[in-house]
Amino acid sequence: MNCVIICDNANHSGGVSSVVIAQAAGLKTAGYKVFVFAAYGPPSTLLSVSTEEVFCLYPEISRRGRLTEIWNKYAASQLSEYLVRFSPVDTIIHVHSISMGLSPSIATALRRRGIPYVITAHDAGWVCPTGYFYNFKTKAYCTYKPFSLACLSCNCDKKTYLHKAFKFVKVAALDYLSRIKQGATAIIAPSDLLRDRLVDRTPQSTPVITLLNPVNASNNGARSNTGDSFLFVGRIWEEKGISELLEAVGDDCPLTVVGDGPNKGALERKYPKVAFKGWLSPKEVMAEMRKAIALVLPSIYLEAFGLVVAEALSQGVPVIVSDRAGAATMVKHGYNGFLVDMGNPDEIRQCCESLLDKSMAKTMSRNAYSRYWENPLSEERYVSELLTIYRSAVPKTIENIATPKTGHPNIS
Repeated sequence: MNCVIICDNANHSGGVSSVVIAQAAGLKTAGYKVFVFAAYGPPSTLLSVSTEEVFCLYPEISRRGRLTEIWNKYAASQLSEYLVRFSPVDTIIHVHSISMGLSPSIATALRRRGIPYVITAHDAGWVCPTGYFYNFKTKAYCTYKPFSLACLSCNCDKKTYLHKAFKFVKVAALDYLSRIKQGATAIIAPSDLLRDRLVDRTPQSTPVITLLNPVNASNNGARSNTGDSFLFVGRIWEEKGISELLEAVGDDCPLTVVGDGPNKGALERKYPKVAFKGWLSPKEVMAEMRKAIALVLPSIYLEAFGLVVAEALSQGVPVIVSDRAGAATMVKHGYNGFLVDMGNPDEIRQCCESLLDKSMAKTMSRNAYSRYWENPLSEERYVSELLTIYRSAVPKTIENIATPKTGHPNIS
């Protein structure tokens, strides 16, 4: 079997690329030949070692082309030529991201070749025009149905309504011009939270499946201490809930912030008791995590998953997670962490104060570690469930592939 992975960026640039790298490695182990068709290079060496070829339209990320983000004819024609060598009999295509460089135009190439394909929707940009389900003007979580009259008339974008109008056109091209969702064998979401939103904007004939992202976590054993500071890891952007977190505990509880963003300097001056560490390497982030009382993910927008939550739990670190994050599904309230309603961010303070009790923190730390490793989000588990999805796409061509051990994912 061949798998052609389609994505905007072949470099190692964040959450999507981490999933792609893990997928390629796992599929290679399962006996697949993996090929990557990307908009931008240079290819990550972590990706190259697991693939037969990484083809990039452009050598590096260049200045954004607004029109080509809506419809990139060049990307479509190049993909059509690239796929000529593959047969629908022994090939599956996996689309990961197309919003920045490839555009929905690639659907024309996919239809032309007739090779079955699946899509992983990594964020709400596949559903919501702004990609956030959050009103930046009113500071409120958005409950409008995308493309409804209320949605169309709402000036909710982070920048201007004109910017939102551009995003409307992008989603319209995705849904109505390309019809890429209609042709997919399945659409994969990294959480039930995003899946529920996708179902409303997906043809009934296309199944929408929850498949949690793989986590590159080492089993370092249960912690012997309860930590000395609460921890935030992420971009210092408004939608991440950093202001709400700082307002709730910045003056009262020990807090470490790992990450960077345009507001970092102003927040450092406003909250001198908080340790702002800036950007750290993955190894350094893990070190901070191991000595945290708890990880806090206070997102106020729809966060498709929240990989850092799974990483924390794997290290025996309790978590305090927004109910607007897909990773909330990993939290058993009061057992391995707390779920907070970000409509009432004072709940963050209450949860932090509870975990200042070392006895409770120790119990939750032990629970977090044991519960995660009972069924870890390993690369093997991810690929096993992914092969189940591929089987439904090309059932006549996979008789020689072993049956996954983890059973069938949730299919709607």
